[in-house]
Amino acid sequence: MDQTVLLVRIVVIIPEKPFPELSEKWGRGMKLTISKRATGLKKALPDIETIIEKVIKPKISAERRMFPTVAARPEPSRAELERMARNWLKGIKHGRHQRPYESAIDQTKLRLAQGLTERVLPFRGYRDKLRGVGPFAARWLTGDKKARNELTPADELVIGQPVMITAPEKVHPFRNKFIARIVSAGSQLTISPLDESVRKDQNDRINQLVQAYASPDLSPFTTGGKSHIDFIRYHNQLYLELQVTRA
Repeated sequence: MDQTVLLVRIVVIIPEKPFPELSEKWGRGMKLTISKRATGLKKALPDIETIIEKVIKPKISAERRMFPTVAARPEPSRAELERMARNWLKGIKHGRHQRPYESAIDQTKLRLAQGLTERVLPFRGYRDKLRGVGPFAARWLTGDKKARNELTPADELVIGQPVMITAPEKVHPFRNKFIARIVSAGSQLTISPLDESVRKDQNDRINQLVQAYASPDLSPFTTGGKSHIDFIRYHNQLYLELQVTRA
């Protein structure tokens, strides 16, 4: 006779706004990249002659191949080449080529931080500031008794306690692959939150992975089955439901 030994619903916590240090971290990284690019340009293009040979002439050749109207024009004179090269050299020395990138950093870093906060961190977790549903669920499925004491009021424990569903020697690879799969699935679900076909497909992928590691004395893990690890809509929120049944 089948016996359900665990049924718990874990709420997916999505912060209302990104953690401030995330956007600042992205901003510092992008500014460093731009700074390195500027330094590289100065080293690679130190003078007018180098700019003519490495930048101006190749650019003109490419334009003449692509555009018939440009190809019909006479070749630029030496004076014109030097004028264009001087403009390039001034731009490199005064950082003109990196200003458009720098002006976009503030907007870009906020978008990146927002995307990370909505699509990744709720499932992976962030330091001690945000519980990730993936690592937390992995603890429930590998017998970590302390996990029961870390349930929030929004979580719902129907029956049971953390249970070991796999062999002890498989715990480490199972946890790593399981968390990665939960993060991937969760990210897809935040992009298409109301698409039932997407949710079923992601749940199928999760259960196939879990079944590959599950002990033979458990009912097979399938979407909606007696044993399952499913993302569900519950109380108008996204939850990860864990149900483990012994066959």
